[in-house]
Formats: sequence, structure tokens, C-alpha cells
Amino acid sequence: MGLFQCFREMFSSSTRRKPVQRDAIPTPLHRCLGVVDLTLLGVGSMIGSGSFLLPGQVSGVVAGPAALLVFFLSGMLASLSGLCYIECALQLPGTGASYLYAYATLGEMIAFLTGWSGVAARIVALAFIGQVWSAYLDDALGGSIGNATVQFVLGGQEWNAPLLGTHPDFIAGLLILVSGGIISLGTNVFSKANNLFMITTLLTLMLVFIVAMIHADFSLVTEHGFAPRGVGFDDIVGSAIIAYAGYAGIEAIALAAEEAKDQSKDLLIGLVSALGISILVYMTGVLSVTVLTEYSNIDLKTPFEAAFNDLDGLRWMKYIVAVGALCSITGGALNLSYAMTRFIYPMSRDGLLPSVLSRTNERTKTPLLANLLGTCICVVFAVLIDIKILIQTNSMLYTLETVIIIFAVTILRYRPPNRSDGYVELGGVDKADFKEGANEAHGRKNTTSDLNGLLKPKPETDTAETNATNELPKRPSWIHKGCAIILRWIREHTTRSVILSLCFHLIFEFLLVALLTFNMDDLLRVHDPGLILGIVVSSALTLVSCCPLLLLPQDTDDLPFKVPLMPLLPLIALLAAVILLLHFNSLVSVGVVIWLCLGLIVYFTYGMKHSVEATRQDVHLNDQ
Repeated sequence: MGLFQCFREMFSSSTRRKPVQRDAIPTPLHRCLGVVDLTLLGVGSMIGSGSFLLPGQVSGVVAGPAALLVFFLSGMLASLSGLCYIECALQLPGTGASYLYAYATLGEMIAFLTGWSGVAARIVALAFIGQVWSAYLDDALGGSIGNATVQFVLGGQEWNAPLLGTHPDFIAGLLILVSGGIISLGTNVFSKANNLFMITTLLTLMLVFIVAMIHADFSLVTEHGFAPRGVGFDDIVGSAIIAYAGYAGIEAIALAAEEAKDQSKDLLIGLVSALGISILVYMTGVLSVTVLTEYSNIDLKTPFEAAFNDLDGLRWMKYIVAVGALCSITGGALNLSYAMTRFIYPMSRDGLLPSVLSRTNERTKTPLLANLLGTCICVVFAVLIDIKILIQTNSMLYTLETVIIIFAVTILRYRPPNRSDGYVELGGVDKADFKEGANEAHGRKNTTSDLNGLLKPKPETDTAETNATNELPKRPSWIHKGCAIILRWIREHTTRSVILSLCFHLIFEFLLVALLTFNMDDLLRVHDPGLILGIVVSSALTLVSCCPLLLLPQDTDDLPFKVPLMPLLPLIALLAAVILLLHFNSLVSVGVVIWLCLGLIVYFTYGMKHSVEATRQDVHLNDQ
């Protein structure tokens, strides 16, 4: 009994949720970001590290112009998740983004793992960007920096050890220190610096596109066709994993929600504008490089510099491209430093990490200690570790964040409108919430009446037809009773029903996509009856699991923006995320699982005990 009670208390603690607060909350942070600032923040986060690199890499993988399709599809997936971010940010206007949304909908443990993964992803990405910036500079100087480091620091002998680079990368560490220093000066200073770097980057990319179109050789595209090597499903998905990493910074705008001047308007305009600009940048980048270089000769490391260097009279462009690339990468480093700090800050403010990290400087209105801790860890990684090994793990963590956002926006849409302040256990007050708010004329979709029609027996009539029917032997009604019980439970437990619906849908969809992905050849050639049955059953269960989302009423409070076609669009985004997740290799999956297990250890040994919501729970119980 004691063990059962212990597990029960652990489950109750790990599933407690933050109360939903839709009004702007007081904050020690500086509300100084306007539409332009948020737009360039999003642009810098999405194209900062990849605008001069990813178009060439993806074009090399899927053979030239077909990369346009990859970036377009990846951009559409990013747009769907971006719509979910907007609605969540408008309903929960605080910093933390996916961490905050998970805390308000899925419970404390899932929120901690989301924030834990978010911090790790930004640290690895920032360290990688530092190394890319260093490699760009070293390449421009003919490799003199790397050679000098090996000669004078390592005595002429490169490192040869697992996970370590060939030599300490001090330039990468220096860039990260500078980025952290700019962030510590305040959001206003960071925003101005980022705007400068991003405007320079966009102007450079515009010049690259114009020059490329003037000197374009369109026969390079038409001679070999749109996809000269052929583009299979695995090719598109594998390249989409690379391309989607370029859009992963979309969350930066949501992280800045607490520092936006006008959350209701600026977040929406900024995110839509940033997405449009980023998709356009990547697609024009693909077009530029494929009309300048034979698809088989694209340089995967420096595609634009190499393309201009091979053209007579255009070698001067490679120096402009190099400057633009360094500005782009620097802006990306600034944005990642900002995002990393905005993950650590809310977690420490909620007590899941040491609360000292949430202290803000009165003058700069910035969490200095959170910034200092993240920067120091990044410097160690950038100087010593070969980050390329961890990049695919990062892509998987970003995709898992997308899944969390889809869950969060769906739960928030179906949650009853009246929420009490204070401690909320996962699904613990659904019935009361429903009684208080679900039947009010609150603008919610009138799906409840449909449920009532199924739950309540039809009134008797005195017509002859009814009397004649009543004389017939009554059939067993156990099916009707069973459906009525299920529907009543769904109706009275809104949040639990939505969460269970999404979880079962994800499980069955994962099974369905796995069967189709790994057994397609057998399905087409062998026609295995067992495989066909598995696909049919998993397809049916995937669809049936969505029934609560079709039956329950949606909360249609007056928000500036809502995800259209709910729940269809989020479920499409979820399907795309599942397809991406199944195409990561097993080593990457193992790395993610190990990191999440470490997060669970930290949560159960520290976060659960020091949680601010735990204190709020105790106060709530004592007041009763």
C-alpha cells in the first residue's frame, strides 16, 4: 500500500499543470520588441545558420532543382507548426514557448523534459554555429588559424579521440562569448544588433539572386530535368530532415512573447512575415545555386562561393558572399543565445531549475545568471567537442517539440473556458469545469447538443406509429448503453478525453506509418495478408481515435488568431512529424532517449521537490 501510495503521489505531482492565464502578465523583462524586431528575430533564427549552406547541401542530396520541392514541403510543415505556436502564444502570453505550453496542458514532467530538451538543442546548435563561423573564417584565411592552433597549442599533433575535434576551436568559443555578452546588455541592444546582421544578410542574398539570374545557365536545369537522379519518398524525407532544421528557429518568436510590445498583433504579424521570408530565402537560394553550377558539382560546404569562383568575372562575388555568410551566422548565434536563455529562465522561475537562475538585472532586465550558465556550457562544447556528431540528434529534438506544440494547441482549443486560479491536476477538474462553462452561451461550437441527443432517450409520443413500434419486442440495448457511457465520460472529462485521443492517435499513426515505411516493397510485391490486415486495422484505429475531437465542443473565445480547420491541420502536421521521426537512424533515437532519461533523473531528484506549483498545491490543500 505504501508503494502504491508513493507512485500515486509521484503521478499526481508529475501531472500537475500551471493555470491558464490569457491576460498579459507582469514581467521583469523589457517589453521592447515591435513587429520588425520580432520578424527579424524569427528570420535570424530560421536562416541564420543555413541560408548560405542548406540550399547547396539539399540540392546536392536530391539533385538540383528538386530541392525546391523539399524546401517548400518543409516550409509548409513549419507553417503548420507556426500556426500552432501563434495560437498558444496568444492564449499563454509568457516566455518559455513549448515548455510553457506543455506545462499548461500536459503536466509538469512533460514540461520539464520539453524545456530540458529545448535547452540542450539550443546549446548544441549554438556550439555548432560557432564552429561553422570559425571554419568560414579559417577557410577565408587559408587555414592559418587551425594550423597555428595545432602547431602552438598541441605541439603539431592533432587530437584523435571520440567526440573531440581535431584541435581546440578557440574562435568558436570567442564568438559564443561575444553573443552571450550582447544578450547580457539587454533585449533592446540584442534586437538592434540582430536587425543589423539580418538586414545585411538579406541584402547580400538579394544581390546573390540578382547576379545569379543575370548570369544563369538554365540549361543546367532543363537539360537534366527537374530531378535528374529521380526523387523517391525516402530521398524527399531524408532531405526534409535537413531542410526542416533550417526552420526550427520558428519558436524564437514565441519565446519572445513576454517581451513583445503588443502580443495580440505583433506576434502574429512577426511570425507569418518571418516564415514567408525564410521560405522565400531558401527556395531562391536553391534556384540560384542550381542555375550557376552543375548539380553534380555543387560544393556542399561553400556552395555559393564555389559557384561564383568558377565563373569568370564573378570571383569578386565570393568575398561578398563570405561577408554575408559571416553576418548571417553571427545573427544566428545571437538568436540561439537569446533562445537558450529564454528556456532556462522560465524553468528556474517555476522552480524546476535553481531559482537563482531566474534573477534579472534591474538595469538590463535580463536574466544574467541564466545567460552566463548557458554561455559557459556552450563555450566548452564549441571549443572541445566535434558537434557535427550531435546535429541529427538536434533535428529529432526539434521535431519532438513540434509534436508537443500540436498536443498543446489542440488541448487548449477544447479546454472549457472557465479555469480557476491555483493548483490544477491533469484532468482533475474537467467535470466541474464542464458544468460551469461548457453549456454557457460562450461562443463555443454547439457540438454539446449533439452529444445530448445521443445520451438522452427520445421523448415518447402518442402517435399510432410509436405505439405500434412499442408493441414490438425490445432489442438488447447494451451497445447503446455502452456508447452512452463512453460519450458521457468524454463529455465530462474534456481534457483527459482530448489527451487520450491524441495519444492513441499518435500511437496508431506511428504504427501505420512504420508499416508503410518499412514494408512498402513487401506490400507491393508479396501482398502479405497479415501486413495488409495490420495496415487496415491501424488505419481504422487511427481514425477512430479522433472521434472525441469531432464530438467535443471547441473553445471559441475571442482571440486575434486561431488555427483554422481544427483539428485537421494540427493532425496533418502531426502526421508529417511522425514521418520525419521514423526516418532518423537508431543511433540518433538512442541518444535522444538517453538525454531524456537524464532529464527524468534531474526532475525527480530536484525539479519535483522545488517546483513552485508544488508549493501552490500545498497552499491550496491547506485552505480547504
